[in-house]
Amino acid sequence: MAWHCYCKQGINDCIRSFTDTIVKVANPLFCKTVSYTDKPFVNSLRKQSEWFNEDCYLAKKAYTDALTNYNRCNSNDNRNNLCHAKTAYKR
Repeated sequence: MAWHCYCKQGINDCIRSFTDTIVKVANPLFCKTVSYTDKPFVNSLRKQSEWFNEDCYLAKKAYTDALTNYNRCNSNDNRNNLCHAKTAYKR
């Protein structure tokens, strides 16, 4: 990296080499592999349990939506919505 880094192309090569090294080291530590499938998702609990009916499914969805909203914005309104949705789901 001595004299050829003084010209424009040499600087670009040095930066590219440095970036490639950082990516090579960081990718295994921070990247997440996601695989997709064409099969539709089937909730296994819903599929296996007779008692888990449509009302239970909707209550769970309301609870997870409220949890997502609360995690995005920790306001008192979102907390109250989360508590009510969790109570309804647990019933």
